[in-house]
Formats: sequence, structure tokens, C-alpha cells
Amino acid sequence: MIVTTFLFFTACDNITDTSNQNDQIDINTIDVPDDFTYETCKDVNVDLLVTSPSDEPVQGINFKIYDAHPDAGGRLISKGITQDDGRYETQIIVPEDCTELAVVSPTDTRIITIFNGELSFEYGDYTKLEAPFLDPKGYNPQAKLTNYCPSFDGVNDYVNLGDVSELNSVTSFTIEGWANQAANTDSELLMYKWIDVNNDIELSTSTGGINIEVGNACDSYARWANYSATIASNTWFHWAIVFDGSGGTNADRLKLYINGNATPITLSFTGTIPATTANLSGHDAFLSASASSFGGYMDEVRVWSTARSGAQIGTYYNRLIDPSSANLAAYWRMDEGSGTTLYDETTNDYDATIYGCSWAMYCNGWDSDGDGVTDLNDDYPMDDDRAYDNYFPAQNNFYTLAFEDKWPRKNDYDFNDIVIHWNFMQVTNASNELVDIHGSFKLMAVGAGYHDGFGVQFPFVAGNYYAFNNHGDAHQYVDNGTTNAVVILFQDAFNLMQEAPGDPSTWINTVESESYITPAEFEFTYTLGTPIATASLTRTPPYNPFIYVNDDRLLEIHLPDYEPTSKMAATPHWGTYDDDSNPATDRYFKTSNNLPWVINVADEWEYPIEKSQITWAYLFFADWAESGGTLHTDWYDSSIPANIDALHIYTP
Repeated sequence: MIVTTFLFFTACDNITDTSNQNDQIDINTIDVPDDFTYETCKDVNVDLLVTSPSDEPVQGINFKIYDAHPDAGGRLISKGITQDDGRYETQIIVPEDCTELAVVSPTDTRIITIFNGELSFEYGDYTKLEAPFLDPKGYNPQAKLTNYCPSFDGVNDYVNLGDVSELNSVTSFTIEGWANQAANTDSELLMYKWIDVNNDIELSTSTGGINIEVGNACDSYARWANYSATIASNTWFHWAIVFDGSGGTNADRLKLYINGNATPITLSFTGTIPATTANLSGHDAFLSASASSFGGYMDEVRVWSTARSGAQIGTYYNRLIDPSSANLAAYWRMDEGSGTTLYDETTNDYDATIYGCSWAMYCNGWDSDGDGVTDLNDDYPMDDDRAYDNYFPAQNNFYTLAFEDKWPRKNDYDFNDIVIHWNFMQVTNASNELVDIHGSFKLMAVGAGYHDGFGVQFPFVAGNYYAFNNHGDAHQYVDNGTTNAVVILFQDAFNLMQEAPGDPSTWINTVESESYITPAEFEFTYTLGTPIATASLTRTPPYNPFIYVNDDRLLEIHLPDYEPTSKMAATPHWGTYDDDSNPATDRYFKTSNNLPWVINVADEWEYPIEKSQITWAYLFFADWAESGGTLHTDWYDSSIPANIDALHIYTP
């Protein structure tokens, strides 16, 4: 210990001091408010409420939160689902100066303002759109249903299916699909291929009924008068038109099947249904129309070149089918979820084009593990204990912990004794409860003479433990004998990063004249024994990180006003030397003029070089701290030239 300390101060003396004390602010002279905690990020409580047109809570609505609009490169922060009270509630973190976030719901993406630490919004008059069928059985059990379908506004939305030649001058066909009409008494086109009233194939609703036209030089059609009495508004139903020109009667030639019933609907006929369809070549088929436009939703439309039986329709109407099935002419699953193209699953490539339609997302769908979260939204579709990955600060985004390790004494305030980039992922279940904590870290620098360990204290008791995975890194373990759960990531930073051979100093990646050492990366996964509601956690990531010196747990060093672990309870160091902690008032790890030993920076921070105070490297740090965090909230952003003196910032 004596030798190590001697080398520490000797090596310090040999480093070139690039500072000019006459021009720079000495951090020891700044006057910081007593209650300032040096937070560059803030907790945000999320409360998204979904209610029905009758003001009832709506359960099962999925949300995603991004740090910016996802179309503009926004990074995912959080996912979750409304509970039986209609609410999705959780906690996230954002930079202190963040004022708004992007929220993706099944109906839209909107930018919502953060107000007084809350991200809240009520999605009122929400009509729950459920998938028309939930059975993915079929040619490929891995081809799960997705959650999308086209939405038609009832004004001028339509889909051009192209010239489906299997409907031109043919003696048989089957057309089937799913529809959900907003108003079942409206007169609207569902599907048509048309030259004129005497040469056409058409399916339409009309004054509460359904009309089916098949004309070849004749105005012939069938009508089902009981449509609106059978199919309610805003209700999915499956329809199948079967044409068989070889039949002896109208009822043999044209049939309508509803909802997979093997018995066709009783129709009334006008005129004589022809034995062959008209030559409609060169005339495209459509779903809906620019006039008499359909209002509602459609999904899973198929065209067959043969007359399907009632048994065949009943067997497959609510299943996915093999696109290579015999006699299947076109198959639009309508699961794209974006863009203006509906892709034909068959090799005939009748890709359709959307005009005006928007995309709707189902609130349900196929749910392989039965946890109430559809496979499309479930990050763990085969695990009913897990549903969502939630990121702190955001996916593929790291913040920085920067430590001084001389507590209870002040040191040089270069905040590079231990520098760690961190990201946490909280895995939650369908009840928005915390199941797993996954931590990812990069040890960037060791500007220390001491042998520093690093750990994280969680905001729940140590007994709430099920499993720990160190991902092959033997330095990590679950700490024993603490009140709250604690994970130790390493006992000595020098075990993870070694200075270059022959280097006489103990500084790593803090002196530019010395060799750069590749940062050490490590991760862990902690599984709780009992899941905890994320909205109830008393601390969000990074939870309560700390270092400890020379394997001495009485010398833990935490963020300002963050409580130590129970292993530090007997420390004799409170209030000694430069420390002004007072556990009786929950004041921890501050000097008498409120300087910290640790900061958490909302960025992959470029830290100062050895012996350069943070106030010399970051020119507005002092103003920010003295203002209690109200001024220069972006002081740490080194991409802003005015913020920094680059001579004092470490560059590899």
C-alpha cells in the first residue's frame, strides 16, 4: 500500500502540467447549492392511458417509446402494454435537457412533451381492432401472423390488384377475404373487376344487404338481404364468392359463404348467371374504389382459379396457406405494415398498389406463449415470463460514469480514475414487471494508483434473487451479506486492463503520450426471484453504482447523495478529511462546498487528461454546477467547440 501510494504521487509529478491556473477556474473555488446532485439525466414517469368511446379502460394496447421519431433515426427506449386499468406505466431516463419523446401506438406516432417529469397522454375514443383470426396453423408453423391490415377511410381509398387473368373468360373462380365494415348499412364496394354493368365481377354492400354480380353481356346478380342483420358494424367477417359455370341453376353457379360455414348463404337472383365470365382482360381488379369507397378494414384476400367447396373454405378460411397451393392464383396477406405495396405471395406476382389507405395495427394476434403479448410485439414470443426489452438510456446508447477514488480526500478532479460507459436493459413481462437486468459496460480508462473495484447496488433486497449470468467473465459475482442486492463487476480494474509492457506508470488511457489500451467490455444478467413493477422502483439505471478502493468496502465511493451498501455501515470515514457526509440527513459523498467524487454524464463522454481539472476541460461545468443545473445543461457535449478546451481532453 505504501509503495503503491508513493508511485502514484511520484508518477503524477512526472506528467507535464498543461494547465494555466491564471486563466482557468479552480473547481475547489466554485459555490454549489447544497441540494445539487450533478444529474445530467432525469427520471421520467410514463403514464399512457387508453380509453374506449364509452370512456372505459382498454387493456392490451402496446406502446413503444423512442428518443426521437423512429423515421428520423430515433432509438428505442421502452416497450410495454396497457393493463386492466388501461394504463401503461413505467420509468425511463433521458438527458436533463430533453423536452419531448416519440410514442408509437397502434394508431399513430406522436411527439409528446415531458412536463414536470411526466410523459403522459390519454388516447381517448380508442376502438380496439382485433385480428380477424388467430390460428396460424397451415403450411408453415413459423409463419406467425403479424398485426397489420389496410384501413380504408370510406371516402376515396382503394387497392389496385392488377389484371388478375384468372378471372377473365373463365368457367370457375373463388374469391375470398376478411372485411370489417364501419357501418353495415352503407352502400360500398368491397371488390370489383368491371367493364360495364353487363360485364363485370363485383361484390358490394347495399342498403343492408350484399350484392354479387357476375355478368357476361348480361346484368345478372345475386343478393343476400340479411347481411346487416347478421354481421354487425365494426365486426370482422369472412366472405367467399364461388363461381362454377357448369352448374345447372343460378344457385349452383354462384355461391356465397360467410365465416367458414360449409353451407352457402341463401341468395335471391336477378337474371341468369352466365356459364363463363366476361373477357375482362385489360381491366384491373380492385378492392374498394375511388367512388363508393369502402370504410373499414380488409385482410387476407385470395383468388383461386377453381370453384372451392364449402368444406375447403371452412377448413382454411382462418389459416395461413401455402402460396404454392394448387389453383391458388393470388394471395395478399396484407401484413407489410408500411409502404404502398401489397405483395402477392404466389409466383404469379400480382403485387397490388395501395391508394390512400393507411395501415392499422391489431391489438391482438398470434401469441405463441400465451402471455397476452402478440408475437409481433413480444421480444420473447416463446417465453411467457418475458415480453419486452427496455433500454437505459436507449438501445445502442451508452452514458458515462466518471470517478475520483481518493475519498474522503479530494484529488485532482480530472474524473478519470475510473471511467465506465454503461447501458442497462430491463426485461419486463406482460404485466410491465422487471424480470431480468442486463448490464453492458466498457471500462474506458484507469487513471488511478489504487486498485479499484466496481459494483452496482439495486433498489430491491438481496433475497430477491433467482439466477446470475456473468457471460463468461469470472471477475463478476453476486455480493453476499448485503441488505440490498449488489453485483460486483470487478475487484481490481487492473485485472481487466493492463498498461503497456515497460510502462512505469499506473495510468491507462489518461496520458496521451502513452500507448492506448483497448477498453475492456463486460456484461451480466441478473434474474429476480419475484418480478417488480417498474413504476415502483426507487432508483432507475444506473441504479446505484460505486467503486471501492483496494478491496476495502469501508471505502466505497457512490454518486452524490446515493446511499452506500450495508457493508459500509461501519465506516469510520464519514466527515473526515474533505468529506462532509451526514448519513443522518441522507447526505453522502460531498465536500463542504458540495463537490462530488462521482458524476454520471448523459453521453459517451470524452474525459479530461491526467491532472486536468474538469473545469479546465469543460468550460461551462462550473456555471452549470453553481446554477444548480439550470445553465449550460449541455456542458458535457464536446461536439460543441465553445464547451471545451480540447487541450485538456483525452484523445486516443
